[in-house]
Amino acid sequence: MATIELTAGPAPTLERVPGSDRQAILRLASPGVFVDQFGRPAPVPDTAELEDLLQAEVRLTNPWSDPRWDVHGGWHAASGLPKPEERVVAAGTTYLVRTAQPLTDTALQTLAMQGLGLRRHEGYGALATTRSCGAAV
Repeated sequence: MATIELTAGPAPTLERVPGSDRQAILRLASPGVFVDQFGRPAPVPDTAELEDLLQAEVRLTNPWSDPRWDVHGGWHAASGLPKPEERVVAAGTTYLVRTAQPLTDTALQTLAMQGLGLRRHEGYGALATTRSCGAAV
């Protein structure tokens, strides 16, 4: 007989820029599906979504590299049909978020748990957290 005991670990959170309480690093752990106001593929997440989650005015920049584009599709097993292909931003793409108000731990944890963009329930838009990057929490 085996006994399993589950304990809650530290909540995943996003990485702040060292020495700043108004900047955070968003690194895609999985491809991101982002669209503009017309539904066309976009290289960056929606700032309105970020502002809602972080409860702060947001300015989003991508200082490290241009987003790498990829195409993802799949197969819908129940219907036996292919899923539509999506133009996605590749995993590893990194953004810098600057906010007008200080970022709270709760807001960063909420964003880390929810992810960004469309099709999150399928695994898209997951963000690398301090725990998943191997850094100390």
